[in-house]
Amino acid sequence: MAAESLIRPIFFILLTLSMLILVPRERIYALTFFGLTAGVLLAVVIQIIAVHILKLWYFNYLVPLWDFFNLPTFIILSWGVAEILFAHLLPRNSIIMAFLFILAFSLGSTLVEWFFNKKNLIIFLRWQALLTFFLALFIHIPLGYYLIQKDKLIKNIHIRRKT
Repeated sequence: MAAESLIRPIFFILLTLSMLILVPRERIYALTFFGLTAGVLLAVVIQIIAVHILKLWYFNYLVPLWDFFNLPTFIILSWGVAEILFAHLLPRNSIIMAFLFILAFSLGSTLVEWFFNKKNLIIFLRWQALLTFFLALFIHIPLGYYLIQKDKLIKNIHIRRKT
């Protein structure tokens, strides 16, 4: 097993540790479904379309023990953790701050993908890191909007119950 094949599990572990430090346990429980759907499920769909249908990129250093269908399991799981962090840390009090956070989050995911590309973990065929930034924006602007609107709705329900 090449040392490069350990980068993805190490990344997943570090991201999970960050989540455990930054996000309270009850919030992790509350956001788990969001992480599974907006993170893991969406990552699986995107990877299947990009790798198997459109052939935009492929992955090197996959490990048969834990990687399936030529997809890196730990990166897919990392998206679940990343979306829990995203949902917890997204500013709700200012649309400008929320948009800046989404820009920063999208840039962060682009830098991670760029690093993986430089380490030859992902090989771009008809793709480039800049497109990852735009894809992340395309995904996270509606996700951010959904989270903000959901919180407003829940807040309004609680206010109505008190009156």
